[in-house]
Amino acid sequence: MVLPVMAFVFLSACKKDSNDDEQRTVEYSIECPNCYVIYYDANGEQVILQDQNSSWKQTIDAKPGAIVLLAAQNSSSSPAAVTGTIKLNGTVLAEQTTYCPISGTVLVTDTLP
Repeated sequence: MVLPVMAFVFLSACKKDSNDDEQRTVEYSIECPNCYVIYYDANGEQVILQDQNSSWKQTIDAKPGAIVLLAAQNSSSSPAAVTGTIKLNGTVLAEQTTYCPISGTVLVTDTLP
């Protein structure tokens, strides 16, 4: 009886740390009057959207080591700055702003820790 209990205690103590499987909350957002947006979803697949503005935000759950990517391009007829932001658990992970006069484009990417 003592041996099975000791084996259980020993194996429990050697349990693998599950932080590698821990999900992280990623939030994509843009500042743009009218933009064409591309981002990677939770499965790492590319999603393409048209006619998005500064109210657009997308939240996904991603694992450590996942590549996060956000691209936005001004598609309005007026010159405008474009900002793309990627947040990890509420903290800015990566951000870029472009002031190109006609079709400002940003590409923001990083790999999750």
